[in-house]
Amino acid sequence: MGVETDRGATFIAGVTAIAEPPLNDIWTIPGEEHLLAAFQAEDRAGFTQMDATTHYHKLQIQDFLCAIRDGRPPLVTGADGRAVVELFAAIYRSNREGRPVRLGAG
Repeated sequence: MGVETDRGATFIAGVTAIAEPPLNDIWTIPGEEHLLAAFQAEDRAGFTQMDATTHYHKLQIQDFLCAIRDGRPPLVTGADGRAVVELFAAIYRSNREGRPVRLGAG
């Protein structure tokens, strides 16, 4: 499965590298709009230092293993994962049907 970033660069996780990081062009913190350019530069620089397709999964797996060892819930639970799948399924359904779709609606 391929993924397209905000500006159209396509990559396939585990096969190709991300050509450019996603771009946050909407700064939503009132009074801090002037920080957007610096944030974008820092974010782009960070992306050149890692493979984002594996980096964040590695951190999530490490946390999961630590959660088992420590007897605590992981930072990202199965319910969190299910909510993301439900969101994407609703997005695809909305696009396919050309109408808004409520989350949790069958």
